Amino acid sequence: GGAITVAAKAPQINIKNTKFFSNEARDGNAIYVKETTNDMNITDCEFQNNGVYGSVIANEAKQICIDTCYIQFDSTAKSCRGVRFLSRCFALVRDTHFVNCRTTSSEGGGGLYYNNQLQKEDEESLTIEGCLFNNCQAPNGCALLTWLETPIILRNNLIWHHTNGKFIVSVFYNKYVNETIVEDCYFEHNSFHNDDVSRDGGGSGLWIANSRDLVPDTEVKKLTFVGCTWRNNTADAYGGALSYGRSPTLVGMELEFRDCILINNTARKTYGGALYIITNKPLVITDCFFDGNTAGGIGGAVYFSKYGDVSITDCKFARNKAYEGGALCCDGRNKVNLDSLVFSDNTADID
Repeated sequence: GGAITVAAKAPQINIKNTKFFSNEARDGNAIYVKETTNDMNITDCEFQNNGVYGSVIANEAKQICIDTCYIQFDSTAKSCRGVRFLSRCFALVRDTHFVNCRTTSSEGGGGLYYNNQLQKEDEESLTIEGCLFNNCQAPNGCALLTWLETPIILRNNLIWHHTNGKFIVSVFYNKYVNETIVEDCYFEHNSFHNDDVSRDGGGSGLWIANSRDLVPDTEVKKLTFVGCTWRNNTADAYGGALSYGRSPTLVGMELEFRDCILINNTARKTYGGALYIITNKPLVITDCFFDGNTAGGIGGAVYFSKYGDVSITDCKFARNKAYEGGALCCDGRNKVNLDSLVFSDNTADID
């Protein structure tokens, strides 16, 4: 570690109210926590401009909490990854800011990276809550990239101003996980480059799924969003807020949106100003509000073309616009249920 290496066997190690400025090392530019550490707590600390390679904090401990910290750089031109987890652990990252973090490593994970590279068999849990990821960069997973065997907990995070066009949140499961729930998260002012070949991700650049061919298609694989907000995100082509289902890895995913808000998102060239969904499993949208979304092609708010059942209930669509289908484009191949919806001031260029 550039400033501190922790290799103690004490029951608990605490670093509090400490500032780290311009420290450097091969990895762990500020703090490197070795695998002999049982329980590491880093609280109310500030990390400013620590290194241009590796990570600010590197962790091998069995249990770690990073709480109310600021990991930031003046510019992405001279910065590195925020936090790197090298082994399975109980990890809680709470109320922490990741600002202008960056990695050029093909591993990805500009703000946070989790991968059991040390091949440990300890128990595992990763919770990220109340965090800000602002303008982080990476070849994949600009805000975060994880390889997990248990469901990630993403709650009350703000993910914004990621504009280099790469995937922003990338979560891969090495073992079967039947459902991931994303709660009260905000995706704002992000942009993503997708096209006819690579349609998934959408403006929020999000990918959460089991690894391809990990489980048969008959097993439930579900992604649920509760109380989430997508605002002012942009996709080059598909899904201004989110696009799912083109890849064989994602086509078998069930999707559910509950109590979500999708405002002023844009799919510049083609379909789904907010959502573009082409999975072959059920899609459920309940109590959501779509306002001011725009598609250059079809489906100003939502476009779906799929074989799974579709249910959209108790939702409001206002001021969305597209060339065709100002609010919705429904191309359902199985049962489609549209119930208790309100449409107001939506616009299409043609009938």
